[in-house]
Amino acid sequence: MMKKEVGFLVGVVSLLAFLTGAKPLFAEPFSKDKVYRYLKSQQEDKTGLVNSFTNTSDEALLYQASTYDQALAVIAFLLNKDDAAASRILDFYQSRWNGLGFANFYYTKDGQVGLEGTIHLGPNAWIAIAALQYDAMTSKKRYHDFVRKIVVWITKLPHDQIGGISMGPMADWGANWREVFSAENNIDAFMVLRTFAELSLSQGDKTFFREEAKGVEQFLAKKIFSKKPRIPVGPDSEAMASDVFAFSLLAFKPSQLQIELGLTVPEMFQILDEYFLVETDDISGYDFTDFSSKKTFERRPMISMEWSAMIALAYLTMSDYEKQFYELSGDPEKESQAKMYAERGKKILDELDKKAMTYAKNQQVYPYATKAWEQVFPFAPWWRTPQRGEVGRLAGSLSGTCWRMFAEENFNPFEITVVVQK
Repeated sequence: MMKKEVGFLVGVVSLLAFLTGAKPLFAEPFSKDKVYRYLKSQQEDKTGLVNSFTNTSDEALLYQASTYDQALAVIAFLLNKDDAAASRILDFYQSRWNGLGFANFYYTKDGQVGLEGTIHLGPNAWIAIAALQYDAMTSKKRYHDFVRKIVVWITKLPHDQIGGISMGPMADWGANWREVFSAENNIDAFMVLRTFAELSLSQGDKTFFREEAKGVEQFLAKKIFSKKPRIPVGPDSEAMASDVFAFSLLAFKPSQLQIELGLTVPEMFQILDEYFLVETDDISGYDFTDFSSKKTFERRPMISMEWSAMIALAYLTMSDYEKQFYELSGDPEKESQAKMYAERGKKILDELDKKAMTYAKNQQVYPYATKAWEQVFPFAPWWRTPQRGEVGRLAGSLSGTCWRMFAEENFNPFEITVVVQK
């Protein structure tokens, strides 16, 4: 290629980058400062809530705050030493608590219930996780009583005969959530119950919450992980989801995975790579669901930025465990395994960074997925990836951006330093 042609190509690429605000052909290195500016720019002054999506032509998603996303934003603000921004979100939820659980979405502008008023276990558990992280990271013990209210609410949801907890307290247009049991939601609940049991000074509370956590663990072992290698999203489903694997790797230590759930860490990663790893849209990463599930409905392969970042963090977390084993044993195989896991995690993040987008005023954001307006799962036709925005650019995603930050910081949201009440 002639030098003049190369210069012309670079000029075209530069023009496209200028017009779209992104750099389409070159990886955008992760910048914690730029991500923080993005988060701050999306926090509403009136409510403290953060927009879950930006730059999308899907009007239904504008000014929407997913409750799960808000929990992630709390933790992201804490990692940036902005306790005030984190507490504004938690204060919003604390002020809205009525004993019935939080809706899945709220309007960021006025705090009213948003596009989905369904009440699910998982998002409520994540608000509790965020509040526990706030107290642990600030040592302020500000939200202990608030968390207890959520934890008690969780224990009052319908249970199955083993101890699994249903997805919600009532039926609505989507399903009778009292009869739906989700692997991912139960992992969330397990972490909250287990952690809060350790926080409690009351022996009665300790015993009760530990028993609840044990029941959830038994549910996961007997009704979910016993079906390996097809570990489903729920006991009555054949579909799999990559976040179930990521959350499990982050929630359970390697020995717990093997003893309590019956899978080793290498087995978990092998299933992820065999069933979820795809190369599409110029990068490699992990799809939301597995290849077999996609055959049951029409959908092209795509990569979840959020769940791929979770998996990268799982690799980094397991690398740390292997380092600890090496330091104790001196076993060179443990050192080699730790290095391999770290390199694998870094490789995933490098791939995701190829889709990072720079917004005006030096802000960085990651998309929800590599494709727009695609159905995510066969059992939820209403769940689609966001439509594109201006100049055809992918919509920005709060959840994808926050998990990319967690992975960069090697911060596992499920690891909570227990600060006992005095």
